[in-house]
Amino acid sequence: MLKQVQPEVNLFQFTSYQNPVCYFGLQCLILPTISVNAVKGLRGYILNFGSLKAGHHTYNYEVDEAFFDGFENSLIAHGSADVLLNIEKQSEAFIILDFSINGKLEAECNRCLDAIDYPFESQNRLIIKIGNEEEQDSGDDELLILDDEAYQLDLSPLIYEFITLSIPLHITCDMEGKECNPLMIAKLNDLKPHTNENETDPRWEGLNKLKNIKNK
Repeated sequence: MLKQVQPEVNLFQFTSYQNPVCYFGLQCLILPTISVNAVKGLRGYILNFGSLKAGHHTYNYEVDEAFFDGFENSLIAHGSADVLLNIEKQSEAFIILDFSINGKLEAECNRCLDAIDYPFESQNRLIIKIGNEEEQDSGDDELLILDDEAYQLDLSPLIYEFITLSIPLHITCDMEGKECNPLMIAKLNDLKPHTNENETDPRWEGLNKLKNIKNK
């Protein structure tokens, strides 16, 4: 279920780190040394891109409730997803990551408040470039520039952000292919103010009087 809370900006606890990089509003872990704590309980999402050979590589990740529990004040409490990651390592300094994410999240219909399993999918690309600090303000949302000593990247905050960005602000039952709760819709209709279409809006009465005087 989606929680009505705001996420913390700092989602990580470090013992030591160098040059944290901001991407999609979150800090990504750059791991030049082993003495870094990943997002709580999510070490399985650390990609050691430094050991990859040039060429294409494929990884599969599973996202479950334990994944979302790893983020303090997570917007999502219940859900699951499959993550397919295709990697193209063109050189030691240039790596392309293509994420394909499909899953379901337990959400609440904004119209009738029934619980629904909201299906979602997300396609995202991230380009890793090994550079220096002077290059890090690239202005390209798909480009992540790491320092020369980086060889690992924690993918969990990226996957979390890709999923949360795929959730619309307004979720309704028809997104799951079903109709809203008829009892709740009936109650909402009863609460609507009833107006007579023949009644004149009192805000216009003064203008109508002026119009009639002018026409005499």
